[in-house]
Amino acid sequence: MTEQILRDLECGPEKNFLDLTLGGGGHAIEILRSSVPKGVLFGMDRDLAAIERCRKRLEEFQDRTHLYHGEMSEFDQRLSPQVMETIAGVLIDCGVSSFQLDTADRGFSFRFEAPLDMRMNQSQELTALDVLSQTPEDELANLIYIYGQERYSRRIAKSIKRSLAIGALQTTTDLADLIYETYPSAARRQKIHPATRSFQAIRMRVNDEMGQIEKTLQKLIQICPQACRIAVLSFHSIEDRLIKTIFRKAKQDRSVRWVHPKVLVPSREECKRNPRARSAKLRVVEVL
Repeated sequence: MTEQILRDLECGPEKNFLDLTLGGGGHAIEILRSSVPKGVLFGMDRDLAAIERCRKRLEEFQDRTHLYHGEMSEFDQRLSPQVMETIAGVLIDCGVSSFQLDTADRGFSFRFEAPLDMRMNQSQELTALDVLSQTPEDELANLIYIYGQERYSRRIAKSIKRSLAIGALQTTTDLADLIYETYPSAARRQKIHPATRSFQAIRMRVNDEMGQIEKTLQKLIQICPQACRIAVLSFHSIEDRLIKTIFRKAKQDRSVRWVHPKVLVPSREECKRNPRARSAKLRVVEVL
């Protein structure tokens, strides 16, 4: 939905923008192209590998680019109030980058055998294995149910704890196989692998994804200058509900206005070109 994002952020010459989730740099490079000759992009990502990749990819724009490593909720610790006053638009893309999913040793995908890591920020201590080991069974079941919308969460949590007790759970494939075997045989015949929802839930907990969204949006609404636009791209219904709730409350407080009265979704053509975009939802507000 890059073209829609560029339109909604009103990208143009000499405007400054803040991309809080650089990822592979796809949105960043289009924002920079749209803001020639003097527009500046301030970019952040919690994944240091993403920062290094973007530094190379955006090399031709290096005089108009400032990149920072950190959690997106820390933007106000990286950018001064004077810089924030110049920001015309902010982008948050809540999705996991293709690079992270396709890097075997990061542990985001059960397509590869890897340690149960799932950390977007490799400098943090908490890993997926830590979450599984340290979270009580009932709490783990609730986590998988709420973040993954997994109907068999209690069975899965019980199986995880049993497997941990005998030291049989160390890798992504261990976990995926365990969940597959835990599923009722009739329920295994579905479009997505039985482990998909649980992996999503565990990843969201490891990286405090919901907490980061909430803290970041609350800060942006308070700090961003008048007429600044905030665009948020999400891929899960639980994320979209949180974003909608925060923006709706801010609208009631007359802090923002909706740029679009309804959520935007990708076209059929875009979904065909990029199957990973099919669950995307875009919400945009303007600060008052």
